[in-house]
Amino acid sequence: MIKTNKVLHTAGDGLWSDVTCGVLVTDVSLEVGEYADYDCYELVVGFDPETWNILVDGLIYTDSKFLRGVRKLLNELGLPGRGVSYSEQGMQGPNYVSFDVTDAFIKAWYAKLAN
Repeated sequence: MIKTNKVLHTAGDGLWSDVTCGVLVTDVSLEVGEYADYDCYELVVGFDPETWNILVDGLIYTDSKFLRGVRKLLNELGLPGRGVSYSEQGMQGPNYVSFDVTDAFIKAWYAKLAN
């Protein structure tokens, strides 16, 4: 897990929300699950639910400005933001946004944590 304290903004153009505001991102982590006979990777971007409440604001999922902000944040952390995209709607949580990542991202993540 990488802790962060960065405010990212929403455009209000997502499928499940029209709210435009700042969302405090608290951490990013790469979760590994097992599916059949291979590993599945999920980038989990945690946020402070005081700044975004999914019961009131809806899901951040598919918001274009938030995605751009996540990609920029990852680049700032020394990780390749390009290619990161939203996971399916059912993988979103009450205090995190779920993203799919590329093989290049996975390699960069482990290289960063090894240093």
